[in-house]
Amino acid sequence: MKNVLLLTFPKTITNYNGYYMLHVDNNLNVAGGRFTGCRETFCANIRHKHNGTRSGEGFSEINTNRLYVLITFGGRTSDTGLLDKMTRSLKLVNSFERYHKWPLSKIKPANDKRKSVDIPSVLFIANRKWGVSPYLVSLYTLLIRLGKYPWLTDTIVNEADHKTIVAKLKKVCSAKRNTFNDAMHIHKSINMANILISNYDELFKGKSKRYHWSTGKLNSSLYYNEGISLLAADQSKYKKLQKKCLELKKK
Repeated sequence: MKNVLLLTFPKTITNYNGYYMLHVDNNLNVAGGRFTGCRETFCANIRHKHNGTRSGEGFSEINTNRLYVLITFGGRTSDTGLLDKMTRSLKLVNSFERYHKWPLSKIKPANDKRKSVDIPSVLFIANRKWGVSPYLVSLYTLLIRLGKYPWLTDTIVNEADHKTIVAKLKKVCSAKRNTFNDAMHIHKSINMANILISNYDELFKGKSKRYHWSTGKLNSSLYYNEGISLLAADQSKYKKLQKKCLELKKK
């Protein structure tokens, strides 16, 4: 694969089995000692950094100008169309960004710098807005994950009209919600997604990322569901944000 971005993976990482997401730092060194296949754990890794906990795991300073999400299915033998699937994910993400006039995310194929390790990966590079709140990170990574499913077809993501894409996404996720957890989360939270993005200035602007990631506004300081589905279900401890979202939902 040409134009592959070479990243510095920690030498201690040996397990690459599964579907991974990992935050990376300003210098594109993989931050932290492990990959995770769980969106909530991914959010928790960022949350712990903002709140100064778990400092022993080697987290680097978070780049406030970007949100990086590194995706891999594992080693070369597990790379079953990774770039094609993540390109579908990117088209879905870009549709939301374009509709709401946000800067567009980009992807770059990536791998470990060590020649002895072959870990085909895709790095998503997103505007800082996506990283301001755990609910936006949760939404972003959920949209990315949909790309691995065959039912998120090119027919859906290649639609020119965003509202048509959302309507088709709702329909397919409604049909698949009892079989796939990610489809269930989209089914429950897609309306809240548009509220968060379209009302970004009112909901998030003027406060630091540390403010929005404060453990005082979260249901747990450990690995607990803090994502977009929790907010959509009116179960968030961040009551001020929850109240505003519900008010906007009624309009």
